[in-house]
Amino acid sequence: MTLQYGRFRPPVHGSLVLILAWSWPEVPASGQEVARHTLGAPVAVAPRVFGHVSGLFELPDRRLVIADDLAQSVFLVDLTQATAVQLGKQGSGPGRYQFPRRLLPLGSDSVAIEDVGSGWLLVVRANGTLGGSVGFSTRPGGKPMPDEHPVAGDTLGRLYAVEDSSFTRKGPRADSAPITRWKAGTGVRSTVGYLPQLPPEPGPSFPGKPQRGFEVPPQLAVGADGRMAIYRVSPYSADLIGPTGKRTNGKPIPYRRYRTGAADTLMWYEDLARPRPAVATRPSGALRVDLFPFFPSGPVIWPRCLPPFEGGACRFARDGQLWIQRSVPVGHPALLDVVDGTGRLVAQITAPPGSRLLGFGRAGVFLASREPEQREGVRLYRYPTR
Repeated sequence: MTLQYGRFRPPVHGSLVLILAWSWPEVPASGQEVARHTLGAPVAVAPRVFGHVSGLFELPDRRLVIADDLAQSVFLVDLTQATAVQLGKQGSGPGRYQFPRRLLPLGSDSVAIEDVGSGWLLVVRANGTLGGSVGFSTRPGGKPMPDEHPVAGDTLGRLYAVEDSSFTRKGPRADSAPITRWKAGTGVRSTVGYLPQLPPEPGPSFPGKPQRGFEVPPQLAVGADGRMAIYRVSPYSADLIGPTGKRTNGKPIPYRRYRTGAADTLMWYEDLARPRPAVATRPSGALRVDLFPFFPSGPVIWPRCLPPFEGGACRFARDGQLWIQRSVPVGHPALLDVVDGTGRLVAQITAPPGSRLLGFGRAGVFLASREPEQREGVRLYRYPTR
């Protein structure tokens, strides 16, 4: 099979492309008053564009570590001096990475580059220099640990993973995936919560089976102090787990529903076509790490309306509140919901069309901007007046 990269055009299946419409239960809008803000002009812009920003972390001196998984590179960006230099080099060996996928806080104002290719975390010190590696791919005794790469970290030096229970649905929590936490550099993990999973599709699975477009499983977000959020589409809500383990179940959040349009489905296809670091199994059983696009294997069933959010849409701000990027039609202004510690919607923030939430710094919020040729810029906006 030959893969051709560039602007992707979805396959045409005649009447099979739009087979049926499906939707989530209605969450009616309520009269609840929330603060509404619009971000002004950006106060700083990164001096280069990126393929796809997969991670952003602000160092103590306000320089940025930015991971670009499409370019397979990590950059040290100084917005004040308008400089962007590659951090480390590609390849194998000390101080090198092969397929950087995300950035994970490690504590002591340091951050780790998750290198899918080597199975190590490459440490970036608080001063912006590289400082050794931390392993995560084996348990004590060398037992392999597939599908348990860390997905988040906190400033206390702890890492978080979601166990893949899709192949081992047994026990009292067969409908959930355990969330495990451990101190970076150690092998002892503890279960700190459970992430609900979507029920399996009825009937046998086979290549070419219809796929649901915009289907979003429950998501996990982790804050700097170790607080967690489990947020879901149906109903649109967020459950909060505090740093001490206290859980608050959020009530359904009212939201406006947008009809799914042709431009939205095209964007969905193009996002799947974007190559990203992943691990695949060869026919021989050996693992292969590379950049893969994720094309649908068959016709797609589209929902009548867009989901309230898509995957990876949530970030904890520095004040502990949860920001969730809403799904809006292509070309509409971006919309960010702000949720407090009780799971209640307290503010909505409008941003320029095509913006994507990346993270937070001392001076404001960082958004990715859509640039020509399917590239991304990084822009800093001041926090809205509270």
